[in-house]
Amino acid sequence: MRGDAYIQDLEKRWAEEEKLLALPETNDTLPFLFLPRVMNESVLPRKRTQLREIHRSYRNVSMRVRTIDHGPLPYGVTARKLLLFFSTRAIQEKDRHIRLGMSEREVMEHLGIARNHKASKLLRNQVKRLSKLTVEIDYRPKNSKRIEYQGVIFSRIVLEREEEQLPLWASEVVFSRDYFDAIGKRANPFNTSQIAGLDSAFSVDLFLWLALRLPRATREWQSLEFYRDLAPQFCFTTPGKPHNKYVFSKSIKRALENIYRVWPAAQEAVRWCDSSYELGIRYTGDLVDLKPSPGWKVS
Repeated sequence: MRGDAYIQDLEKRWAEEEKLLALPETNDTLPFLFLPRVMNESVLPRKRTQLREIHRSYRNVSMRVRTIDHGPLPYGVTARKLLLFFSTRAIQEKDRHIRLGMSEREVMEHLGIARNHKASKLLRNQVKRLSKLTVEIDYRPKNSKRIEYQGVIFSRIVLEREEEQLPLWASEVVFSRDYFDAIGKRANPFNTSQIAGLDSAFSVDLFLWLALRLPRATREWQSLEFYRDLAPQFCFTTPGKPHNKYVFSKSIKRALENIYRVWPAAQEAVRWCDSSYELGIRYTGDLVDLKPSPGWKVS
């Protein structure tokens, strides 16, 4: 029954998406179509970078992320976990204005981040960078007018600190209306223990991608090739470096081991082939442990 209910929930969401895709293509509907990709795709850099913007293309859609002051971008596993944490709280509370009500130590424990001075400093640095993040989307549908969108993810992030106590996250996080409307209707919250158990940026990217891809896969094994399917998806394509497939193979094996620990059902649905550099995926009907219960709620 639990599995049937989960599939029914997915089918309902897909039906809503089909209706949304049929809407007139306007700037009002654009955020609902593509802003959730920021949450579910590998748009943010996985490591520290000197780049001031990241550009990704998806067929007839291109997306660019940067900060409003053209400063350094948020990066790595901490930035991803924070964005998921804030987004999930907003989805569950059905409010773009959320108050955390947690100490910094509680937040770090909640996200599976080891607490030390370096990690604490990194966490606050990533919050500041996320607060300035903007998204630009260029959509060119066939036989239709080009559509452009630009907006911020957060309207405001205010972190308060008590001088004689632990830093308090009784602070507030306010999402922009467009981003909140988009994720509230198009994205699922994620299970706390699963996200907290992922220890690398690539593990998070692969986990989120599989979370969207597997429920729609067939029951027969489908092979995804490195150069055609995986390298463009996960930004492992660098001109003049043919050894990237070896780096990717090592990275994806490590990431899958990480994912199998937090999502056991994926072991029967995802496999990597070293000899052909292909990722096999299939739908097994046993993916219900993805659905959060109770999700990111903190008692």
